[in-house]
Amino acid sequence: MKLISKSLLLFRTVRHLRLRQVAFQLFYRIRVKPKVATSQSVALRDSKKGWEGELTGAQSFFPPYTFEFLNKKENVSTREAWNNHNLPKLWLYNLHYFDDLNAPSSNERTSYHRDLVLRWITENPVMHGNGWEPYPLSLRIVNWIKWLKRFPEMCESAVLSSLHTQTKALEKQLEFHILANHLFANIKALIFAGYFFKGPEAERWLKKGLDLLSHELSEQFLPDGAHYERSPMYHCILIWDVLDLICLLRDSDSNKKIVTHLVEVAQRGVGWLEKMLHPDGDIPFFNDSTFGIAPTFYSIKKYATELNISSQSMPLNESGFAVLKSKKLHMIMDIGEIAPTYQPGHAHAAVSSFELSAFGKRVFVNSGISEYGISAERSFQRSSAAHNTVTAIVAAKEISSSEMWSGFRVARRSKVNSSALARTVTCEVEGFYDGSKKCRHRRHVMLSEEDEQLIILDNLYSVDSARAYFYLHPDWGIRVEGGIVYISDESHVIKVEFKGDNMNVINEPAYWNCGFGKQIENQRIVVEFTSKLGMLITL
Repeated sequence: MKLISKSLLLFRTVRHLRLRQVAFQLFYRIRVKPKVATSQSVALRDSKKGWEGELTGAQSFFPPYTFEFLNKKENVSTREAWNNHNLPKLWLYNLHYFDDLNAPSSNERTSYHRDLVLRWITENPVMHGNGWEPYPLSLRIVNWIKWLKRFPEMCESAVLSSLHTQTKALEKQLEFHILANHLFANIKALIFAGYFFKGPEAERWLKKGLDLLSHELSEQFLPDGAHYERSPMYHCILIWDVLDLICLLRDSDSNKKIVTHLVEVAQRGVGWLEKMLHPDGDIPFFNDSTFGIAPTFYSIKKYATELNISSQSMPLNESGFAVLKSKKLHMIMDIGEIAPTYQPGHAHAAVSSFELSAFGKRVFVNSGISEYGISAERSFQRSSAAHNTVTAIVAAKEISSSEMWSGFRVARRSKVNSSALARTVTCEVEGFYDGSKKCRHRRHVMLSEEDEQLIILDNLYSVDSARAYFYLHPDWGIRVEGGIVYISDESHVIKVEFKGDNMNVINEPAYWNCGFGKQIENQRIVVEFTSKLGMLITL
């Protein structure tokens, strides 16, 4: 029975993939690891121009052997440490990215960086270990090229040979089985390497990268400016990639068409991000999003300005978000379906969830993420119960709006019909699959700008009962008096009134996951009800 259940779950997941993804999944699983010959004599293009792009990121390398990623410090002093099985895969990936080469403070560690690069070459033989997987390859290739253009005296034969070999390895492992942001990172690396090196291989990398880039820009960026994975965090990463490519290609007469396309994507992308920010200037936590991973909006805006790129604001249509705001209230709401259909790895069961700021401060926040991989915590953080939305209770089982599993998988997905105006949002969700039937949820939101009030009405159909969750930012305290909840900080009190059938309101301790490996205690309001719930927020 378990085998049948797992097979059905797998079928419900795989049926959404593109045929090309399935073919490459099978190909990469059955093929022998590709052989990559070490490059011997390599040539560089005749360019005296250094890297003129922005630098970003915090210091992550503390010489001689200490690294800090995901709020976790480790010593990396041995050959084995590069692939330490006791460390999370994502931490090891970060170790192989070499982001610290181009951190704003990197000038202070140039000699240490040289030693580290040479050590990596010696201790990571070709096609062995995490560092030779396509995603870390892609990020490291770009980082090494930026660093070498900043410090041309570091262009030693061993470094150039390794970098050339790494690009050959990447070309044989392009992530067509994953697509999305992974493939975009591959493309960026091919273009950087194609521009850095000279010769037939470099020309092939450049042509392949530019051809793929033209297609992926149209595929991955929506007309309203959003990256199609609908994660504000990954959107920031991808817009930074776009700005890097503009910086690299802008002086080339032969690439004016693709540069024009990149600029248009950057303009809309910066405009979308501006609309999605909280008043504090940082991103909300929708889908896989948290702090400390992507460049900040301030950094992105600065970079765009230096490249003479202005922002272009478009209505939030295709990305599936809505923003309601008054003088003191600012609400951001998820009203879209799981997307993209064929790659929902960073999606959460969070449709109809919202984040709310009042008086310029975050009040209601989604839980965010603190880890990747397959774990109970990861499963919870992707579930509806970790967001400011509702879950259905059917046969005593709590059910999310979509069927999330295995860290980055989605099987059955909710269907969404939504509309958004200046002061109202309606989001109708059909999902909450319990194996035998679908349930429906309708959330209607109304903002009264004059009274500084927000009304949220929830209706659930075909359920035994329901549960609504509302997570507070850690700066706010809470007091529950029956159906009325008072939320307060040192300066303000917010009144929240609940009305519903067979309603019970409690508050519980919870966590706000504001970084990988970083959880801060907060409070959540849990409201149990039968089918209808009204919520009035008054300042």
